[in-house]
Amino acid sequence: MVTTLWLCETQSSEALASLAPAPSSASCVESYVREGEPGGLALCGTEQVARTWRTARRLKTLLAEGSFGAEHGRYLFKVGIWTPASFRDELLEWYRGEHLPILLECADWDGCRFVREETDEGCQFYALHQLSHPRALESNERARSRSTPWFFELKRNDWFDEPFTRVLYRRIDASTDDTTEGIGERRQ
Repeated sequence: MVTTLWLCETQSSEALASLAPAPSSASCVESYVREGEPGGLALCGTEQVARTWRTARRLKTLLAEGSFGAEHGRYLFKVGIWTPASFRDELLEWYRGEHLPILLECADWDGCRFVREETDEGCQFYALHQLSHPRALESNERARSRSTPWFFELKRNDWFDEPFTRVLYRRIDASTDDTTEGIGERRQ
């Protein structure tokens, strides 16, 4: 498992295309486009490639379950989660022990990489969910994962759930010129 990931978000499809690595490094980059809205996201586990991205952010993988990466799930659902440092361990335990196992019961929910970005205050996490189809976001498993006693206990905190950022991306298929359609932002 890659323990360090590099993430670069762009505001346009053209900018995303500029992140494409040399053909010899192409297999290490996952590229996604926001559907229905401009912009995209690229991920890689190779610092040599990431150094060419001026706005790359270094992420540390804390949890990886199921199937993920360039060969899995055409969709990437990125959830940004900021927590106070005092809730770091509880949030990780909830994600690892309850939330993610329920989500992975859904046939369209392939896997997830839960990563941390270093910040000056609190903890900034991203859940990088790999989906076979966006219908996973409307699944019974997702609804169940958001209706447990532990979820509602965490939801009593003003930093939990509503402030999370959620964006759905679709992998760019290099064999087609299909990079401009979209689904855009969703609420989890």
